[in-house]
Amino acid sequence: MTIGLILDPYGERQPGGLGRSIFEIARALIRAAPHTALTIYLKKDPAQPPAFPPGAWTIRPLRVRSVLFSGARRIDKGLDWYLFLTSVIPLWWRPKKSIVMAFDFAYLEEATTLQSRLRAWLLYYVHRRSFRLATTVVAISHATAHEVTERFGIPPEKVVAIPIGFIPLTAATESYEVAHPYFFFAGVIKNRKNIEGIIRAFGHFCAGTAEPHHLVLAGKTGGQYYERLRALVHELGLQEKVLFIGYVSDAELSFLYRNATAFVFPSHIEGFGMPILEAMDVGTPVITSNKGALAEVAGDAALLTDPTDHEALARAMARLVNDPTTRREMVQKGTQRAAQFTWERFARRLLACMEQDPKLP
Repeated sequence: MTIGLILDPYGERQPGGLGRSIFEIARALIRAAPHTALTIYLKKDPAQPPAFPPGAWTIRPLRVRSVLFSGARRIDKGLDWYLFLTSVIPLWWRPKKSIVMAFDFAYLEEATTLQSRLRAWLLYYVHRRSFRLATTVVAISHATAHEVTERFGIPPEKVVAIPIGFIPLTAATESYEVAHPYFFFAGVIKNRKNIEGIIRAFGHFCAGTAEPHHLVLAGKTGGQYYERLRALVHELGLQEKVLFIGYVSDAELSFLYRNATAFVFPSHIEGFGMPILEAMDVGTPVITSNKGALAEVAGDAALLTDPTDHEALARAMARLVNDPTTRREMVQKGTQRAAQFTWERFARRLLACMEQDPKLP
């Protein structure tokens, strides 16, 4: 079997969750099938060769600005399968056998301006076309699989949910000077992450307990939403307790996860939930949403709350501070839960989709 893997995005200076995920998928696929001929297509010549394990793979730069508009010109059309790690099949081409990955569709909820709505509509069209052309759509969670069928009208029998893995944090080689004890959030500072809800819940927590705590929020700052959050902090009188620390390195992130009272991540929209697995893996209790992919990934290994119920979120915070039994239970269940999500398991199931053609696993 020969496979073409379209690895885009790749080579970002500071890769986000998508870039890191698709790189790990490629690595896991090579490890799972080291003798399978795998052609890895990059949009441009890499600054340095990718750190892939040994295998029967080759790198082929497409040397195009857009995979959507120009990618089909340079992709070999004679391979058995094509794997599109983002939901984009190039225009003017219909591969005979292809798998298209589906991560999340937050852009449909975040479009608020005319320009962003137009961009969202175009991206929606590109995704719908790619899902319809694909032999199989692989969603990273059952929640995302449901969205593929409901939002894009794709038959359920064509969609398979395969949970991805997560990237374990390295040992905490760097400390970070921050007030202890603290609740912790890490992610992009956007409305869909429900950071306003976290701050309001933390305000309820502070009002209901004499236990001194801080709230540490890691993520690139700036923009209207960030300014709105700063105003909220002042409005609630939490200036000395809520800390926006901006972007942190992986080593600093590891330290912040490991030393937190809990990782608080009640996001409104997620396609999976890699951050909560990162926290669980290092033994940090997790508070997250009781809806969608986050509840699916967390299972019973986290305290689940309605992301819109700030008082319930505050009660979950207080429970982890005041109830050692619950805390120990969440730590134990969390490490066991995180161990279930591996890139190798994902890659094996991905290969099964191709080997069992035309029937899905």
